[in-house]
Amino acid sequence: MDKDIQDSIKAGERNRAAVELVRNWCAHAKIEKYGGVGMIEEATGLPIGLHGLKCDHANAGGTFTWDLHEAALDFYDRNCVDCKNRKPVGIPNLLSLVKEREERRAQEAKDAAEAEARRVEVQNARRLVRSQLRADLGSLSNTIVDNIDEYDDHRDDEHRERLCESARLAPEHFSQPIIEYIFALAEQEPWFVEAGLTVLDYLNADPARIAKIALSSIARAKPTAETARVILSRLSIADANLVTEALPNVIERASPYDHYGFGRALPSPEPGLLLGAWKTHQAAVREGLDRLLSSRQTYSAELAARGLMVLQQDDPNAMHGFLRTMVSKFSRAELLLDDFDERHGAFRHLRDALAMAFAAFPDEIDTLVQEFIAHSDRNTKDRAYKIYEAPLRGHRHDEPPISPESRVHRLCFKRLLWATTTEESEKILECAREVFRGRPYEMTDIARVELDGLLGAILLLDDRLRRHDETAVPKDENLLGAMQRDHRRSTITSLITSLIEWASVAAKGDPVLVKKVVGSFDQIPDGRDHLKGMMLTCIEHVGQTVEGLNLVLPHLYSGLVGNSVAVRAYAAAALGKAPQENVPPLVYEAFSVLLSDQYVAVHKAAVRALGYFQLPESVQNRAAQALLNLIHHYSQKTGKDDFLIDCVERLAYELRRVDDTTGGVAKYLVQVMLGIEPLYLRSSLRSMGRIFGETEGFVDLLIKLIPESDDRDHRSDELHLLAELPNEAILSRKAALEKLGVDIGLNRPWIALHIVEVLGRAGALAEAHKIAEAYVTRPDATVHNQWQRIRMKSVEIATAFEQAIAEGRRGDLQALADRWEENAQQDKEFQADVEKRNSRSRFSHPL
Repeated sequence: MDKDIQDSIKAGERNRAAVELVRNWCAHAKIEKYGGVGMIEEATGLPIGLHGLKCDHANAGGTFTWDLHEAALDFYDRNCVDCKNRKPVGIPNLLSLVKEREERRAQEAKDAAEAEARRVEVQNARRLVRSQLRADLGSLSNTIVDNIDEYDDHRDDEHRERLCESARLAPEHFSQPIIEYIFALAEQEPWFVEAGLTVLDYLNADPARIAKIALSSIARAKPTAETARVILSRLSIADANLVTEALPNVIERASPYDHYGFGRALPSPEPGLLLGAWKTHQAAVREGLDRLLSSRQTYSAELAARGLMVLQQDDPNAMHGFLRTMVSKFSRAELLLDDFDERHGAFRHLRDALAMAFAAFPDEIDTLVQEFIAHSDRNTKDRAYKIYEAPLRGHRHDEPPISPESRVHRLCFKRLLWATTTEESEKILECAREVFRGRPYEMTDIARVELDGLLGAILLLDDRLRRHDETAVPKDENLLGAMQRDHRRSTITSLITSLIEWASVAAKGDPVLVKKVVGSFDQIPDGRDHLKGMMLTCIEHVGQTVEGLNLVLPHLYSGLVGNSVAVRAYAAAALGKAPQENVPPLVYEAFSVLLSDQYVAVHKAAVRALGYFQLPESVQNRAAQALLNLIHHYSQKTGKDDFLIDCVERLAYELRRVDDTTGGVAKYLVQVMLGIEPLYLRSSLRSMGRIFGETEGFVDLLIKLIPESDDRDHRSDELHLLAELPNEAILSRKAALEKLGVDIGLNRPWIALHIVEVLGRAGALAEAHKIAEAYVTRPDATVHNQWQRIRMKSVEIATAFEQAIAEGRRGDLQALADRWEENAQQDKEFQADVEKRNSRSRFSHPL
């Protein structure tokens, strides 16, 4: 079982135990979940994800945590400590968690006190040694010992600098006993290493001993800049064994792991120490790299990869002796690493190191990868192919073009291209699809010289697709099997589409290559309608020149008017992507007919293609009538709302073009939208609002959609559009808006406030006041919603104030002003209580 799934199940089981403790603690306590239900949670029934507590008697909030124990303890600290409304249910309950926490805190305090006592005892022992040292020293030398005492007491930069400066400015006062003491202290105390090494460096003390202290320190922790400076000039006399032991932290300095950059600046790479060790102790560094690469921990192997990349940039042969180990480690990670799982599967640094090695030693890496592909299990083979992916990853439009002379790119391109036609593994096909996804960008020149291979692979992939479709579906196939079969077909289809685009981009601008791409239409066997249709998409790129467009237009026109349903659908979609400047009207005439095509696939493709261009005036009326017919037809059907809104949107843009957004057709489209599921309206609502904002009935559409709005972040197209409607539209539906505000306000008061604001702006003050009043006087008034009631009461008083002024009731204003002051005082007292409760939380911010 995947480790992530195991961890999720363990978390759910732990949360289930916490739920029982919460329920036994108090009958009022409720468990709330933040976010949706995942597949693992649905399958197991375990409470997995972010959970928190809620109680009607709690006025301070809480937090939602992955581990419910943390949220429960936090809620207890804020709200339960002094609660007078608790209704105990049973045991064990939250008190068992509280007891465990207090015992743990007590133990931590005890351990801290004992550690402090030991620290003081050891420090006093050091002071005693220094006091004995003073007996034989002069006054100036004693000052140096005093500086060491002060640094021992404060451990700060000021006192460290004072000690180091004394060595730099007055080295003659550092007698041999003091030097020996500094050596001993630096060897024994990690906190003194940096200061000790600096002093000893200024004094030109025993270089071998300095190197030993520095490397021993680096073996324990990442080196500081000062430690690296001191050892760098003494590497040649350093112990090779210590260089090997210190290598992991030397690499960390040379190539910091960017995980440390989360939330703070990433340390700058400082490769000098690693490069110096490579020059002076290459055998020791190799031994250290071998140890790291041979480790069964992902971190160590990745660390070796980071080090190798630094070295390779300085020494073009640095990686040569590690090629087999690198390929083996990456390919056989599942067998060679104890902590390998999907989270570590990317092997990012080793993958990048292999890409660098591939560039330096293409034929040797290829030979090794092919060896693992030919003689390994399926998982190893899958991962080995990802080595071919590494040099081709992340092609971008802003990168300089890669020369077709690049051996590594040509080699990897060919290996992955032909893997799509021969390999059966889903992961290998996914690997290739990831490389060929999108446009070739800086790989365009490579694709150009490999154009024949691309076109041949397209034909072979279509053969593979045909075999897949002709394979009988197993009678006992379950849902998972059907999903896997559909996914495989989607992968093959996606690869064909990508390779067609790569071939088209590569050929663009070269008449000879354009003819070759367009000529491939004639090589497609009869009956391969899907491939013929997919090939038409090449018009997007090869059609950017008049010559290329003229070559492909006959095939496009033939597809638009042909007998094949699939080809007609593909041809309609292809026209949507084609450069429109030189397309003759006859093509658009043929296209407009497809809007009335009896086959669903065809007219759907035509409607969606219509979103990418504007038809000539000669066919606009025909197209508009076809759209209206489609809308009328699909509005009578169920389950077709996704396409229906596409049709409405296309016709809406046509109405805006002719400036007829308030007439009968516009009103009809608004009524149609009232029958569409909100899910399908949301993505196009903003654009529809700009067109139909003043159309009669559009406010009704918003009233329908607002309860379904996705307002988690308090951002909603529905509410923005409501605020933009003219006052007349608001006033015409003020009663409906009042009812909506009252109904929705109990659970989502922030939406009610939007409605109050809109009604108030339009002058419907009575309705706005009733919405606020309904929340203030809600029947389920509890401590939990007290803050929201206080805030809504301020809105209720404000609307009553505006209403009194509008109606000339001046005598009511003083009473309303007194209510405002009283409510403000309640708010102040409530916030003070919440702040006091939040101060008991272990979290650093109030919730």
